[in-house]
Amino acid sequence: ELADQLTQVGQGLFYPPNVKGWDGGRTWINSSTLLGRANLVRRVLEHEKTRFDNGRLDQLMDSHGLQQPRDMVAWLSELLFAVPLPDDVAARLVALAADASKPEEARIKQLVHAMCTLPEFQLG
Repeated sequence: ELADQLTQVGQGLFYPPNVKGWDGGRTWINSSTLLGRANLVRRVLEHEKTRFDNGRLDQLMDSHGLQQPRDMVAWLSELLFAVPLPDDVAARLVALAADASKPEEARIKQLVHAMCTLPEFQLG
């Protein structure tokens, strides 16, 4: 399934365009590939077989001692971004992760998805 979904966003796992791989820059960042990658992240996060260190995403956070939304955002930022997030963006992500109207696992998945749709993620 994943290989098919990667093909849909122009990154066919088993069919690179040449030995160098895929082009970056404008080829990588355009309106159709951005939307496709955001949808791919959502599908991976929601797939029943997806595991994070052999468990759920909230369990992964717990195993790293990440209980507070600010700590989760900081830890995930280190993993996902090559550049620092602006303070206002980080604050919005913390607020998203702190939304008590959803179960913790759903909030964390929503946080990861939101982070993977940011321009800073595309630069990494």
